[in-house]
This record gives sequence, structure tokens and C-alpha cells, in this order.
Amino acid sequence: MVIQDSTNFSDCGKNVVTMIDSTGSIHIHDKSHISSIKSSNKYLNFKSSSYLSLNKELKIKLEAEKVIKEYGLGSSHIITPYHVEFIKCLENIYGTNHRIQTYQNDVRDILFTSLIRTNDYVLFDEQLNTSFKKILESLAFEKGHLIHFSHNNSHDLLTKLKNIEQNNTSTRNFIITEGVFELQGDICNLSEILKISKQYNCYTILDESNALGVIGKRGYGSFDYHQSQPEVDIIFFPFG
Repeated sequence: MVIQDSTNFSDCGKNVVTMIDSTGSIHIHDKSHISSIKSSNKYLNFKSSSYLSLNKELKIKLEAEKVIKEYGLGSSHIITPYHVEFIKCLENIYGTNHRIQTYQNDVRDILFTSLIRTNDYVLFDEQLNTSFKKILESLAFEKGHLIHFSHNNSHDLLTKLKNIEQNNTSTRNFIITEGVFELQGDICNLSEILKISKQYNCYTILDESNALGVIGKRGYGSFDYHQSQPEVDIIFFPFG
């Protein structure tokens, strides 16, 4: 990232942002061309979410540059051959049997507002990532219908499902968990979760943000790691 005009950075004096390095740190320099940088002060970039540091990989940088030059960069909704190839790759990993698949976590609030009713029960792992929790807490539920179960504890989940009294036949149960937990770094006990979900006819929602590309013999995420079939209803791939 190179900025050569400091008019919008009056608070920084004569210094401007001239580079964001491979770790995501922002460098502030005197106004100068990037090729002539001699020294810098480093600042933390709290916007960066490159958990795997893939932005350090030269192959990825070159491929990104190639695509940007070919199709440009912006917020307009353009489906390129790269999108099509990418989606096919994900379908090869996760299959097409699940009902909903989304590639951006920003749609979670819209999706859940439309999907989950006030009389439904939502059971989520107590160590679910903070952004997911905030979205759930912002939804309108009847008292006692938003329930957390002990971290990665299928027994506690089972106990709480048994305690739910469903007098309304239109009431549904949702279970929400992560493939790899963002806050703890441990792996979901997915096989047991899916077994319980099937037993109680629940809808299962799985966040694969930190699992895809990380776990499994081929790096294909949770189902590759657990050697199980992708039997969940909703999968999130935010690619933040």
C-alpha cells in the first residue's frame, strides 16, 4: 500500500503511510517513494486478519497481482472464472449436500435474522468466537432460548438438549460450533456433535474460518481431519 499525498493525514504531520509489510504492520515514513525508504517506525495494523500469514507467500502475491490486473479491484459484483473455479474446489472438499454455504461472515446477521425464529432454540459452544456471539446476542429470542454449552463438551450439549421442553411443533434446534476454535486454538469434537444433532433432529452450523487450510491430511478442514462426511446444514467460509 503506497500513499504519496499526505493531505488526509494531517494528524501524522509530514509522515504518511507508505507500506504495509508482510506481517500486516503499517510503516510510517517521511513522504517519499517506496523504493527510497531508508528507515521507518512500525505500527500495529489491527485491521489485519491474516491468521496463516499467507500474505507472505510470493506465489499468492503474484497470483493476486495477475488477477487484479486482469479484472480490477472494487466492490462491484463480478463473477470471474476464478470465482467459479474456487467454488468448485470448495464443493470438492465439502460436497453440495449442505443447504447453505456462504463465503463472507458479514452476512451472518442478515442470514440469522431471516432464518432463526424467536421461539427456536440455539445452542452454541461457550468458546464460540466473539463476533459470532455478538450476532446471536443481537437477535430476538424468547427467554432461555439462547443457550451455551460447556466448551467442546458433547455430554453437556446432550444434557441441555434433553432439558429443552418443546411444546410448539414449529420450534427448531440449532447447534453452532467451530471447526478450529479461534479463541482456544483447539479442534471441535465434531463427530460427537453431529451424532447428537442427528439424534435430536437439530440444524448444525459450522464455522470453518480457522479449519480450512489448517487441519486434515490434505488441509481440507474439519471433515478431512475427522474423516467424516460433511453432514452439516450451514458452513461459513469467511476468508477474512
